[in-house]
Amino acid sequence: DLGVTRLLDPEDVDVPHPDEKSIITYVSSLYDAMPRTAVQYGVRANELELRWQEYHELVTLLLQWIRHHVVIFEERKFPTS
Repeated sequence: DLGVTRLLDPEDVDVPHPDEKSIITYVSSLYDAMPRTAVQYGVRANELELRWQEYHELVTLLLQWIRHHVVIFEERKFPTS
């Protein structure tokens, strides 16, 4: 537990137009909560580094996905009723 308040529910992002600012705010709060100091013990320091790298890779993929889908949703044409 990183002590980050849950700002979003899955239903908040599983919509045609998720609020990009809310998602970025939440991801930023997760980023800020991640420990930045290296642990003194080799194995733990290595594990922390691997987790940190994995986190960055996943956040990068998430942001790419968000940006891609924002463009798709902005270009969508809906029939008038």
